[in-house]
Amino acid sequence: MVDCENDKGCTSTSTPDCLATLGRNTLFSTMDLTSGIYDKEDKRYTVFTTPVGLHEYNRMPQGLCNSSASFMKMMVSIFGDLNFSSLLCYLDDLLLFAPSEQEAVERLEVLFSHLRQYNLKLSPKKCHLMRTSVKFIDREDVSVYPAKVEVILKLSKFYLMEDDRCTPSVQRIKSVLRMILYYQHFIPGCSS
Repeated sequence: MVDCENDKGCTSTSTPDCLATLGRNTLFSTMDLTSGIYDKEDKRYTVFTTPVGLHEYNRMPQGLCNSSASFMKMMVSIFGDLNFSSLLCYLDDLLLFAPSEQEAVERLEVLFSHLRQYNLKLSPKKCHLMRTSVKFIDREDVSVYPAKVEVILKLSKFYLMEDDRCTPSVQRIKSVLRMILYYQHFIPGCSS
């Protein structure tokens, strides 16, 4: 299944591009890095001052201007030869795909060697290897993640209101419309 809300596994391309990349692959492995790192020479750019001295981050902190872009640039440079041929990466999330069990094992070995080479670590609890169906992809079909559809179906008109339950909330209405439009390919007659 494709988690259509988060578009996980895709870099700057669209969901259809990512789905086309997956082609007729039948085995999928999803992995999550434990923490983001960056080149040691870039550490000096994260310096901040406190009353007790200067400090630098050892890991890429989220929230800094361009930290996500910098991390994604690092991931593309590390996995560039694999990206879109056997792997889709989005920040610290990895989606490895293969058409057969033998090829899946070979691709995992290559991926693990890249991880070792750059001292990147995976979160074991968030790794799901060689599955025919994972949260994002199902080999039989591309469909929306059921939990996301459930949220849409359970929305009430009160969700679209401010806390006073009388005044429409522009921000909430825009949010719901974005979510529905994102799912439009899976909703027959959505535009009507």
